[in-house]
Amino acid sequence: MSSTLDPPDSPDSPEARTDSDILILSHGTAIILFILFIVYLYFQYKTHVSLFLCTLNDGSIINGERDNHNVAEERDNPNVIDEERRRTLGPWAAGCVLITTTLCVIGCASYLVDSVDGLAKAMDVGKTFIGLVLIPTACNAAKCVNAIATSRRTRMDLAIRAIVGSVLQVTLFVTPFLVLLGWIIEQPMTFNFDIFEGAVLFLAVMVVSCLIQDGRTNYFEGAMMVGT
Repeated sequence: MSSTLDPPDSPDSPEARTDSDILILSHGTAIILFILFIVYLYFQYKTHVSLFLCTLNDGSIINGERDNHNVAEERDNPNVIDEERRRTLGPWAAGCVLITTTLCVIGCASYLVDSVDGLAKAMDVGKTFIGLVLIPTACNAAKCVNAIATSRRTRMDLAIRAIVGSVLQVTLFVTPFLVLLGWIIEQPMTFNFDIFEGAVLFLAVMVVSCLIQDGRTNYFEGAMMVGT
């Protein structure tokens, strides 16, 4: 999460110069991370699509064999394939649904932000707890349910892919976007994390790296993720 700098008392003070240097460094870092996110999208959806294709349940069928399997399935069951194609949304319908849901999300987010003060007073909790725990938990409930459901079906590759993809979106898109947006609206947002936030980020990276390096998981790695 980006941090906000307090306005300095004097523009020539050492604290002001330090804050200015941090702000410039944060702007440059945000631009670099944004470029990396675009490169990642191009890598995932254009040049190396095969690396992100889902395998079948036993994991023993390669991409070419899976394509042949799909072709044979279409030939044997044309009615099922036609029914699936009829259920697929077209580009205009999908675009209308996307715009409608985006507007609904914006409205819900506006009401949610306006209700934070009243919720903090009613529950006698801090706004920091609401912003860092309650709201992210509610927003990511669908992703958590999806990860649990795919894990119960022993599809750990899909679960890990969804989690890592969400983390990459936040790291390479959402956080730099907030810094650049603060730059545009003249609200200084920086990557000046404190020691605790940096330690938690480093620990999370180490746990996820150990989790995905061998392509398998167990209850101890799951306990480490929950503990993190």
